[in-house]
Amino acid sequence: MSKMELVILKDVLKELALRQTAGDYGTGYLMGRRTGPSLFVEKVFLLPWKKLLQPEIFFQVEKKMGREILGVVSLKPLPHLKARLLQPLFAEKIFLQVQPGLKFRASVIKFDHRFFYQSLSRIILETEEENG
Repeated sequence: MSKMELVILKDVLKELALRQTAGDYGTGYLMGRRTGPSLFVEKVFLLPWKKLLQPEIFFQVEKKMGREILGVVSLKPLPHLKARLLQPLFAEKIFLQVQPGLKFRASVIKFDHRFFYQSLSRIILETEEENG
């Protein structure tokens, strides 16, 4: 199990919830920053699966957004396409699967003589603070 932890900020949670409610089952990049073992997801940039796999799109999005691509998010199951992420472009990146009811499964794409998925140790969801 990877010692990384994924922190999904509340604005991202709201967007994912709205997209799921609206029946938007897209894919995209998780954008944000790394702080030690923690990855903070600050934005989701949705785009079609085929574009998501293109290195030139990957680097262009990262440069123009001014944030690191931490990984890939999918709002629908993509078991047959998940294997296509096992490549150098996505090494040490997160794959986040959003399941119905806003449930999350995350793993890290690793390499040790071959590419594989390793479970993430922790997913932290930022929630609204109480006023008053």
